[in-house]
Amino acid sequence: MKHRIAKLVALAIVLSLVLSVAGCGATPEPTQAPEPTKEAQPAEPTKAAPAEEATETFKLGILGPFSGPSARTGDEFKASVNMAFDAINWQIGQYKIEPVWIDSQSDPAKAAQAYEQAIVQDGIQAGILNWHSSVAVSVMEVTAKHKIPHIFGFGATEVVNETFASDPEKYGYWALKGWPTPKKLSISYVQALEDAIASGSWVPEEKTVAIYGEDTDWGRSFGNAIKEQLEEAGWKTVAEEYFALDQTEFYPLLNKFVDLNPAVIAGTSTAAPTMSAFIKQADEVGLESLIIADGLGWFGEWYELTGDASNYVIDQIPGWATEEGKEFAKKFEEENGFPPS
Repeated sequence: MKHRIAKLVALAIVLSLVLSVAGCGATPEPTQAPEPTKEAQPAEPTKAAPAEEATETFKLGILGPFSGPSARTGDEFKASVNMAFDAINWQIGQYKIEPVWIDSQSDPAKAAQAYEQAIVQDGIQAGILNWHSSVAVSVMEVTAKHKIPHIFGFGATEVVNETFASDPEKYGYWALKGWPTPKKLSISYVQALEDAIASGSWVPEEKTVAIYGEDTDWGRSFGNAIKEQLEEAGWKTVAEEYFALDQTEFYPLLNKFVDLNPAVIAGTSTAAPTMSAFIKQADEVGLESLIIADGLGWFGEWYELTGDASNYVIDQIPGWATEEGKEFAKKFEEENGFPPS
């Protein structure tokens, strides 16, 4: 694989140099201006070259949680993929792209089985996307076994990095990891809390925190990261609790947090039913702790799911900052009937 990558890099460099030479050749010596000629007539418009005819089929695996607790994210995956490939008529050069939808079901073992089936039975030649960290760790073994390139999986956990680094030749088929490790993301919450305390805009009685989250590679990676970062900033951890990805009943856990009364509870979930139930039930039991709910905004209709219960909850919600982005979000909702996250 290293040789293939080296060849691709070398080819890219050669092409860059060729284009540079063609576009930036030496400037010729100035010459005498030619005699004026008749005004040039505008050229006839050039007709666009016809699209290349598709002569081959390329089977592309698309991995996502199309059923199960994170199916809402799977809906967004499928809609986005369809929009992107519809725009190019599902064709790249001579290849007609044939999608093979691979349902991870938010389960690492089922995802690996489904991915292997897509390779062996459906004949996929490459794969794209993925949501869960635990699924990424599992499916990396399948792509390595069958030497199938998979591009832009979202799994953030450092376990993906560690697996890759353990044998890049073997695991390099899992390429272009979409998200950084959780500690790169969680530090923003710690900085926000410390800044609020330093400015006097928030004065907790004690710097105490309870950690919560889904019991997955992502949930534990995020929980461990923010716990360590808060403790380094002088916070005391009074509880650390993890739950099943598909859990939606949290009253016992939340009542425990009420009794402990930490200044902050901090955690994450990648499933809309789980996160929305947690936020609403926290409001119902009267939890007064400041809530960090990383991932709440990963669902386009998060406010419809949580209502006023999400007021004052902290999350790093990505926004549509450019006109192009806003236009995409508008088009997405018009075509699919629900907003993008």
